[in-house]
Amino acid sequence: SFIPVAALLTSLMIVVAFGAAGYWIEGAIAAVGGGLSSAYLVRSAAGRIDTDQLNLGFAYLLVGLMVFAGRSNSWRMTGLWLTLSTAVGSAFMWWYDHAQFIWLALGVFIWLRLALRRNVALTIVGAVAFVALTSGFSFNPINSVSTTYSESSLGLADHLQADIPSIFSFPNTLETITEVKKLTLSEILTSTTGSLEMGMIGLVGLLLCAVRHPVLAVAYGPLALFGLLNFIFGNRAIFYSAPIMWFGVAFLLTTLASFITSHVVTDDKISPGYLNRKQTIAVSVAGLLGFAIAWNNSPTTYVPSPSFPKPVIEGLAGLKGPTGDDRPVVATWWDYGYASLFLNELPTLHDGGSQATPTTQFIARSLLSRDQDKTLGILRYLSAEGEYGIAKHRTMAELQSSFDNQAAFPSSPDLYFVVTHQMSRWIGSISKIANWDIEAGKPIDLPGLEPGEPLQYYPINCRLNGFPQTLACQGVTFDLERGLMNGQPGLVGWTHSQDGEIVRQKSFDNGGYFAVQLVQTGPQLIAYLVHRQLYESTFNELFHFGQIDDPSITLHYDDYPHIRIYKISGDGR
Repeated sequence: SFIPVAALLTSLMIVVAFGAAGYWIEGAIAAVGGGLSSAYLVRSAAGRIDTDQLNLGFAYLLVGLMVFAGRSNSWRMTGLWLTLSTAVGSAFMWWYDHAQFIWLALGVFIWLRLALRRNVALTIVGAVAFVALTSGFSFNPINSVSTTYSESSLGLADHLQADIPSIFSFPNTLETITEVKKLTLSEILTSTTGSLEMGMIGLVGLLLCAVRHPVLAVAYGPLALFGLLNFIFGNRAIFYSAPIMWFGVAFLLTTLASFITSHVVTDDKISPGYLNRKQTIAVSVAGLLGFAIAWNNSPTTYVPSPSFPKPVIEGLAGLKGPTGDDRPVVATWWDYGYASLFLNELPTLHDGGSQATPTTQFIARSLLSRDQDKTLGILRYLSAEGEYGIAKHRTMAELQSSFDNQAAFPSSPDLYFVVTHQMSRWIGSISKIANWDIEAGKPIDLPGLEPGEPLQYYPINCRLNGFPQTLACQGVTFDLERGLMNGQPGLVGWTHSQDGEIVRQKSFDNGGYFAVQLVQTGPQLIAYLVHRQLYESTFNELFHFGQIDDPSITLHYDDYPHIRIYKISGDGR
């Protein structure tokens, strides 16, 4: 498996990064502590561990190689280290095309050459060659990662990375993922080192290192400051700071060991060689202590839960279709994109690499549409025309007309429409993305909810004594005969489903904003209060009710309450 190989390479890269400054033992502790930190384990537990391992390793290795190049006395050795840095930088750009890391490493080289060697000509030549050969000039600070994460909306050109004259403004879907959540400083320290106290020790160690080696502190400083990017665009970069925080812990331990040894052994008759051996032993013991602390202070019993339940994986794996241009297309939420492609080799409408695109917004709309024909039109248009087809339109009315044409006169491949129980839990994010006015570039507020409040399946505790005439739930009395909530019109309807099929149902025409939904699986019955939009949505009808309103839709795979897959005919039959 590639994962343990990537883990080993990343650890070695971190060791080299700090070994470049002469701190090999401390670098080894940093590799262990950083690799076992919750910031890293949680970040890499969702199927991205091989990618993120090497992202971390490459970033640290590049800094270490530039420290070697910046501190070198010989122009030949400087050239050798720059050549090696260029090779590593090029591999990094191939692996993870983010030129910000190239410029970070370049800053380390320029700073050290000017601060230690003051060789301006060699610095300029080496810097230009490094950036040019690693394609670092592709970096555009205006369209940086921080901009992508900090903006609440993005234009279509931003999504498609192209100059497209479109007036549409789409929601920044990255705002709906946990990586954008901003942590407090104490949470950052705990996440990177295992506890607030250990985080403070790491900071003290880094401060001591900065006092002792101010020039090197500037060079390595950006690695520590990665954690502060949390306050700009969320916590996704915190794990980059975990190894250097543990370096601070290790540096404090070894420095204290060396200091104590030199002051305990004070006899003038002791030879310098004997003192050096004593200090070496003391530093080695401190290093072993550092390894023990890193192990003990990390979540070594942490076992990541599967990203997707086994029934979902089995359902996706069972999808097959003809080869060639007429292969069916899988339409589902972006989280399943990579897994689906890996399991069945069928194309998907979007995945984790394209979550921040207009496709995500329109798939969210298709899931929450109250008309299954509208859902078909959106999905068929996306599979036939894609995002560049969206960019051709100047108004939402024009775009909706194209959707309607695809619904009435389809010309797209067959589709597999996948809906799951997990998506019920994700419906809050889905609704925030779907309820967005792409012409005005702002959220759409739903009647009956607070501005910006997402849709949810709100579980309510109910007494079933009077059911199906009445329900008493958490201080609210529902009149299921007249659609009343505490005597006032409020219900648009209610449904009792069992194992994914409707048992009884009633609708009311009283302008209500909510519905009661009783979901029974085997003997277990759970009552939910849901907003009208979610209650009447295509997702709710197809997943929880098994309700098909269009002849183009057929049930292809059924493992309720985990997953249902519907086949949508591309030719409308």
